[in-house]
Amino acid sequence: NDKKFESLMYWLKTWDANGAKIDGINAKLNLTYSEDAEKQEANKASLDNLLDNLASTGKLIRLSNFDISYKDAEGNNVSANDITDEQRQKLADYYGYVIKSYMSKISNEKQAGICKGNLADTSDPAGLWSVDSKSKDWVRTATYKAFCDALQGK
Repeated sequence: NDKKFESLMYWLKTWDANGAKIDGINAKLNLTYSEDAEKQEANKASLDNLLDNLASTGKLIRLSNFDISYKDAEGNNVSANDITDEQRQKLADYYGYVIKSYMSKISNEKQAGICKGNLADTSDPAGLWSVDSKSKDWVRTATYKAFCDALQGK
């Protein structure tokens, strides 16, 4: 949102002028993956714009509460309980895209970390782990692998 970014820049300049030391920005990142290709391209463009804007501040940048919800082609939320393997892989690919974008757009010395929101599947969003209903064991999902691979630069 360009208006929010303009406001952020205004306040950073105001606080800096008043002698406050602002080391970094914590950006809460709740995203959506859409099966509608046009909407998904807009989602990616919006994310890339956000990261470019955050990088332009010269501050440390931390992504927090990072989660991605899944919407079908009609715009309906798909619950983690109902997500198919194919849909989970699309979600995993988007997790990888987001992390790689962060790591490429925010310089190494300005990266203050990525904090995942929901680690396990809830009704929405899908997490990095699911819980086996019979054994109650935690099971790594495709989103887990994509998240780890992206952090390793793969």
